[in-house]
Amino acid sequence: MSSRGQSALEYVETYGWAILAVMVVGIALNEMGYLKMGGETISQSGFGKLKPFLSSTSLTTGGEFTTVFTNTLGEKITLTTTGLTITVGGVACTGTDVTPLQVSPGNQFKITGTGCPTGNDGDPYDLTITVPYTINVGNVETEKQDSGKIHGAYT
Repeated sequence: MSSRGQSALEYVETYGWAILAVMVVGIALNEMGYLKMGGETISQSGFGKLKPFLSSTSLTTGGEFTTVFTNTLGEKITLTTTGLTITVGGVACTGTDVTPLQVSPGNQFKITGTGCPTGNDGDPYDLTITVPYTINVGNVETEKQDSGKIHGAYT
């Protein structure tokens, strides 16, 4: 009976080491970028009251960013370019703009950025946007901001 137990233990040890070796090689290849999936899937995280319209979002290989947001706040907001930031991989885009500056509930506005870091077609990017705005509550202007991340691939 003890020989069967030893045989089973040797079997588990042998295949266990083989599986561990394959996992280490797979992790190493992934970390070096050889298993990069790329693709054109765009996703977002964060963004409480201002929602990006992902099908209109793009970051070109030349570093030009465009997206459209929807005001889901339920109040009219006033946007400003002061404090509007777009960063890709921690590097800020040099020129940012937003139009129009006043947006009613449910309406959309466009944000653009130029001078963003460049990349190759299909390379993934992680972009962070901070959008400052003011709302008028009880005749008092209140400054707010919304921020989040957009993940996609250069086009």
